[in-house]
Amino acid sequence: LPIDRNAAAHLELEGETITILVKPDFAFRDGSRIHILDWKTGRADSTWEQVQLVAYRLYAERQWAGTPGRICARAIYLYPE
Repeated sequence: LPIDRNAAAHLELEGETITILVKPDFAFRDGSRIHILDWKTGRADSTWEQVQLVAYRLYAERQWAGTPGRICARAIYLYPE
């Protein structure tokens, strides 16, 4: 799936819109599911990783009309220990 160069997710919080810049590495559609992959080369940081993947899901909802339960975002570690 095409990823905008200036991609952003938007989060509505207490009447305000928060814009989060995102840069997923790869995305594809498999039937009605959207898969987003983010390549990782460093050590795992599960807290930051989860925040990042949630932002990618928000982006996919708007960008590709994804259904929340049908969007899978994963971190792929290229150099696992």
